[in-house]
Amino acid sequence: MDMARKFETSQVTIRKDLEILHAHGLVHRTHGGALPARQGALEDPTLREKEKLHRKEKLRIADVAASLVKEGQVVILDSGTTTTAIARALRNFHNIRLLLTP
Repeated sequence: MDMARKFETSQVTIRKDLEILHAHGLVHRTHGGALPARQGALEDPTLREKEKLHRKEKLRIADVAASLVKEGQVVILDSGTTTTAIARALRNFHNIRLLLTP
């Protein structure tokens, strides 16, 4: 939702307010908005938080990716929550080689 519309004010006012909040460490400014401040404003979300983000989409991607794999193949996965979902979707395979990159 557009903040200016939600708070019935101008975009200029919203930008200024966000800059003030950012200066006080209350939010982290992003392109087009702001995120809640954390200790170390640029800190990544935790792994648990990332796993919850777009969970349905990650599971759909994992299902489609697993459907493309055949027994006897080698699958290389990088780190990440989507690739973790893919690895879990490959559990029922008996004859694949799974290589994980660090």
